[in-house]
Amino acid sequence: MGNEGDTPTPISAIPEAVAPSEEERVVERYFDVLPTHIDGFFLLVDHGADVDDFTRGQTRALRDTGNVYGARAELIDQLEALQEAPHKTLVDTGINNPGVRGGRDLISGVETQINPERIDVFDESLLDASLGQRRPEVGHKRVSLTIEFDPDKEDAEGFIAAAKRRLRRQGFSREEIEKRLKIKRTLRVDIKTLRKLIDAEEVTLMPGTWNTTTKKWDIVPRQIPTRQELIEAEETARANLPS
Repeated sequence: MGNEGDTPTPISAIPEAVAPSEEERVVERYFDVLPTHIDGFFLLVDHGADVDDFTRGQTRALRDTGNVYGARAELIDQLEALQEAPHKTLVDTGINNPGVRGGRDLISGVETQINPERIDVFDESLLDASLGQRRPEVGHKRVSLTIEFDPDKEDAEGFIAAAKRRLRRQGFSREEIEKRLKIKRTLRVDIKTLRKLIDAEEVTLMPGTWNTTTKKWDIVPRQIPTRQELIEAEETARANLPS
């Protein structure tokens, strides 16, 4: 419906003079508006689209589901806005208090976990120096090149053979080459194999080679039994014991 990137006009911004007709198709900027058998409910369709096969049952389902979804979406947005401040407080608690990972309240029946998502970060040059010839066993490097061309004006196939040299021959400045030639370098380390080599004392990593950092923090709320519920469960279990 509409062009990608367009933002549909909100209902409140549609002038009354162009409100949908109860009897005929109305052409708006992003889609056509069609009347239905349901009073006050209209279909939004692509310009000129034929939707005669869209049944009355499907129309009712679209209205009912859309209404529920829209109402919940607004509520979800409001709740997410309310969560921003406490979410930040909980994350700050985890960051500023190493080892603290949340709390469990048996009165309210709520447990809130503060879980760090950790990632391993390797210094590529130190890894190369530490492992020497054994580096390819655990560290797999990849280099990806992305070059943008105008195929109507430029010899794309020729540039692939020797990108920078040919770019210079075509008269591009150093700044233009840097903009056009995108280089992506990645390093995938086989941590399991690396640990085996370290444990076997076959390699020794230099200080700073392998670090662990926190990528993000996940706040995980859980419903747990309250103290009263636990007491009642224990009493029920004792009452059911065989005499």
